Amino acid sequence: MNVLVMVAALALAAAAPTTAQPPQPPQRARTLALLACDDRAVLHVNGEAVGEVVQWDLALQVDVSGDAFPLTLAVEARNFGGPGALVGALRRTEADGATMEVAAAWRCAATLEPGWQLPEFDDRHWTPAEEVAPYGQGLWGDQARLGLRQASWVWLHPPARPNETIYCRWRADAP
Repeated sequence: MNVLVMVAALALAAAAPTTAQPPQPPQRARTLALLACDDRAVLHVNGEAVGEVVQWDLALQVDVSGDAFPLTLAVEARNFGGPGALVGALRRTEADGATMEVAAAWRCAATLEPGWQLPEFDDRHWTPAEEVAPYGQGLWGDQARLGLRQASWVWLHPPARPNETIYCRWRADAP
């Protein structure tokens, strides 16, 4: 008789409805602004300071998915001594996992100008940054662990001088 009770209990458990899982929200595309700098940098997105690089091998990743394009990324970069460079890109990851990378095309200046970090600032008189090394090569390699494929480490006029600060901007269209 105990065996019949046990078989009946198992049959009921097997027939019982399973607990329904709530539907998962669909994955959404995500866009990150990526930045690394030897030695330090402050990143502004559309005029607002959003993060700081405090060590050259610790990259900054800022989610800009909710920001309207085009974006203005502006960086105050400082080299304290030794080699100096910065690297930046946007990486978009689609809901299906596909990724796209857009390397920054920085325009830079050595002099701080009022409103330099704002989208409406006219940077046409600024100088395009010069490549120091492709990302993954040179002194820095992939130490910042960003895994970039198209970006380069750059500076205003390499090599960077000790205690040199530069200001760089990039107007990024949607990746």
